[in-house]
Amino acid sequence: MGEVGPSSEGLRVAVFPHDGTGHLNPQLALVDGMVKRGAVARFYLLTEKNKANIDAFGRRFEGKITTKVLGQLADFHDFVVPVAEQSDSDRLVSDLVLASAGQALAYMDKVLADFEEYKPDLIIHDPFELVACLAAEIKRLPSVTTITVPNFNSYPILSGLQSDDEWTACFEDHLNSQTLQRIGAQFKDRHGFDPHNPIFTVPMSCYHPSGLPLCTGLRSFQQKMPSVIQKRIPSFVKLEESCVYVGPMLLSTSAGRISSQESSNTKHPLLDEPFPHDVVAKYKAEGRKIIYFSMGTVSTSPYFWEHQGPITKMYGARNNGKTFCRTLWQHAFEAFGEKDDYAVIVATCTPSVDALDGFKIPRNFILRRRCPQLEVLNDCHVFFTHAGANSLMESIQAEVPMIALPWFSDQFENAKMIAALGVGLAHQDPLAEMTPRVMLEDVEKILNNSEAFAERLRITKDQFEAAGGVPKAIEAIEEYLKGFRRSGLHKKSYSETFFSK
Repeated sequence: MGEVGPSSEGLRVAVFPHDGTGHLNPQLALVDGMVKRGAVARFYLLTEKNKANIDAFGRRFEGKITTKVLGQLADFHDFVVPVAEQSDSDRLVSDLVLASAGQALAYMDKVLADFEEYKPDLIIHDPFELVACLAAEIKRLPSVTTITVPNFNSYPILSGLQSDDEWTACFEDHLNSQTLQRIGAQFKDRHGFDPHNPIFTVPMSCYHPSGLPLCTGLRSFQQKMPSVIQKRIPSFVKLEESCVYVGPMLLSTSAGRISSQESSNTKHPLLDEPFPHDVVAKYKAEGRKIIYFSMGTVSTSPYFWEHQGPITKMYGARNNGKTFCRTLWQHAFEAFGEKDDYAVIVATCTPSVDALDGFKIPRNFILRRRCPQLEVLNDCHVFFTHAGANSLMESIQAEVPMIALPWFSDQFENAKMIAALGVGLAHQDPLAEMTPRVMLEDVEKILNNSEAFAERLRITKDQFEAAGGVPKAIEAIEEYLKGFRRSGLHKKSYSETFFSK
């Protein structure tokens, strides 16, 4: 698809990102494209975690991108009381859901007050950000949800559950949450409606009934909608049909792609050294097979790294990030250490100062807290990945076969998709299934069948490119805005300024 013309001239966009890099990078790519076509954007940040990253991203646009920090907390989980102090009903609900609802209540007045000054024409938001979805309802603004997992019907609150009965029970747990009920009642007192009763949208999948869902996957990846969603929220059936699949929206490192957010106050003598591009080039010249190993930025985040709370808080994860990552790192050291045929690059991601305690690092391993993933993928032969959507898309774009080791949430379904597409191998219970021997066998299986994997990667990459990416997304947004104008839903909203042009 060709470039979209500058028909976004003058459009004022309010952007509500989620802190996760896999969520944020595609959204940044979309905003990058829209601003280049004449729009301006303001990012509303629920924590300070990404302010420096987004400020750096926006400097290229000379004032067309601004930020508004709504809360001073470093992490959204800081918004939730400790598990030991939670009610029994709240212990059945993820902390991210509780935090999202609490932030919506606490920050809505700030958002609406800033809207009086900024006067946005459009909201673009991550599906995790309930405050944005509710602001669109209050101000009757058009909204676009950037779904950065492969399909519309990926519901984090249902992660790890398999049956209708389990899905229904989980949904009821959210309805019965003491905190969600309290927040809903308080929200109604302030803003005239309770988003919790009746259910306005699905927690962590906040799609506005009149909004545009925009997904970075392909329609062929679409999964069946769980029965409880069909029954409880009929608007989602229509939204599923209207969802626009645009494939990956990728941002280069030079344009502001974020590789990792967590930082440590203590510099590690190995992990925080500059990335050794010269060593990688040397390994390539020697004919070694380059293996890249990254378990992403969520399992390695401070909240999940040593998480000791109930399993209901873990989005389908079976263990905390520290146990997961350190076990797999040790397997990798044993599988490939000191083998001259291989060189292994590991992105540890975690800010934990003791992440490598007790390990003897093999000489043919490169470990860094942050790795330039796009560049590494261009050099490597196999990618051990947690199967996060962002890494999945980038690996396919680089035509690198994957070995998927999912940890939580959508990663399990993503891993199944990797295997089904023939672009890699997958293990649904990595710590139970993966050993040093299995790791080595998996890599050999991929290398010995490299042509077959390469063909499937090329086919899938072609499908991604045909989906349209950022230009297709902008085209869909412009068509949606025209329809929103015709529907009359914009009346009594700030959108009249833009739509009257």
